[in-house]
Amino acid sequence: HHLETESGVLVLGTEEGSPARAAGLHEGDIIIAFGDRPVRDIDDLHRMLTHDRVGVAAPLTLLRRGEWLIVEITPAGAGRRAAPPQGPVVKGRRA
Repeated sequence: HHLETESGVLVLGTEEGSPARAAGLHEGDIIIAFGDRPVRDIDDLHRMLTHDRVGVAAPLTLLRRGEWLIVEITPAGAGRRAAPPQGPVVKGRRA
């Protein structure tokens, strides 16, 4: 994928009702950034999704089959289901 750094998190699947499913993530997507912060690994992503971010929508930058996409995700607390999206999922090429 010719990334500038060796970082990111591969999505292996999503659970029904999860924030990832609500955001439209697919198996095989590679999460590159949360908000304006790069995601280096799964621990990094977990910290970003749980540290003061529960219930707050943020852009998630990912690669899907070679295309840059940005989706909006709203992290939910442990054991909670995702709220329905409040607006359209934003998709487009990275500038």
